[in-house]
Amino acid sequence: MTLENNALVTLARQKTYLQETGSTHDAELEMLIDGISSFFDLFTERTQLRARDYTNLLLDGNGHNRLYVPDFPINSISALEETDVALTEDTDYFIYSRKNQGYLKRDKGTWLAGNKNIDLSYNAGFRIKEMINYDSGGTVAPEAGDKLIGNASAAEGVVTIIERTAGKWGSGGAAGRITFVSIDGTFQDNETIKIDGGASNIMTVNEPDAIIRVPKDLELACMQQIAVEFQRQQKKEWGETSRSFGDGSISTMTEEELLPYVKMVLEKYRKRRKSQRLDRAFRFQLTRWGGKAKKHILKNLRGPILKVRTAQLWRSIGFKTGTEGPISYIDIGSGVAGKKAPPYAAIHEKGGTIRPKTAKALTIPLPGVKGKAANYPNAFIIKSKKGNTLLVESTGKGLRPLFVLKKSVKIPARHWLSQSIAEMKPDLIKHLSPKEILKILDKRI
Repeated sequence: MTLENNALVTLARQKTYLQETGSTHDAELEMLIDGISSFFDLFTERTQLRARDYTNLLLDGNGHNRLYVPDFPINSISALEETDVALTEDTDYFIYSRKNQGYLKRDKGTWLAGNKNIDLSYNAGFRIKEMINYDSGGTVAPEAGDKLIGNASAAEGVVTIIERTAGKWGSGGAAGRITFVSIDGTFQDNETIKIDGGASNIMTVNEPDAIIRVPKDLELACMQQIAVEFQRQQKKEWGETSRSFGDGSISTMTEEELLPYVKMVLEKYRKRRKSQRLDRAFRFQLTRWGGKAKKHILKNLRGPILKVRTAQLWRSIGFKTGTEGPISYIDIGSGVAGKKAPPYAAIHEKGGTIRPKTAKALTIPLPGVKGKAANYPNAFIIKSKKGNTLLVESTGKGLRPLFVLKKSVKIPARHWLSQSIAEMKPDLIKHLSPKEILKILDKRI
């Protein structure tokens, strides 16, 4: 059985991971490799994670500066036409690519809006380094750039790297690994290899597998999930009445069956949906607005609405953004984002009556007085001519009023937060307008 071209790990490397010897379970392992590799493609919403060619793919022009492609990372573009006009890379457009997103950016202007007016032929996905292991290396060592040909299989490939792990060239005992740009055909185990237009029988293939080199974390995740499924298959412990591997697929596997590490890795490579990009744009705009709104609140706390005395309320202002399901939100105010809210923040906003909890009266500091009444141990109470109860201290020049004593104090609603937010509401509407969101989508991934 031959692995499908979307396989993320070779049979040889999977067997090494499992410490499996012999070929007893090769058929089951190849089915698992194919099935789980296909499930990884499905989970990450890719046509295929492994690199492949896509020919004459028709896309809709979107009228924007960026055109997102369905598979990535983008390795190369062989042809691109817009409404039957050929475009040139690095002149008409530029390639931008990541592990979970890829797009083409016009140098000037936008992609013409239309249905299937973009004709794209390209290669996308994770490239592989194709290799073979060899032994019986003879008197002639190959060099980078040489084309090697299998004498039995006629498979061929251009050498990029020669690694020698044992023996020496010239003695007939050199062994190691050769990396090719790509392999056309399949080298056979134990066949001899020649240099095209040069020496013949220079070495013997020791392992016919083309070793796949997708990202290491993705390959490891695949091997770990295969190991779990293989163990279940051997022990018949999959918790179901039956499971068939006859067609090389695992039709009953669900997201809940993935190992935590595997799921974490796959999320890293999952295609970023349009809705996710939109959410990021909303969060970005909410954060920008939050910074402006915080500055406006602090400005109002310095005079227009309240005046700073201890600065506790002023220092307690913060904001944070987040999501709950499909909803993006912003929290802004006193005591947000790890700040400590002073006890009077709410009453200055909504108003109310303050009464003493344990003392007989409230002590209201008069202008110029700092600290609490307890800081003035020599103070005493008097009645003013107007009938107010005062806490005063004696000085060389007479009595100095410190605090007014009240049974209760009515605080008017000053709406320092709600008024500030209302004043910033037009700016919030502007930040979240479709026009501004589209600007962010065009500028950011």
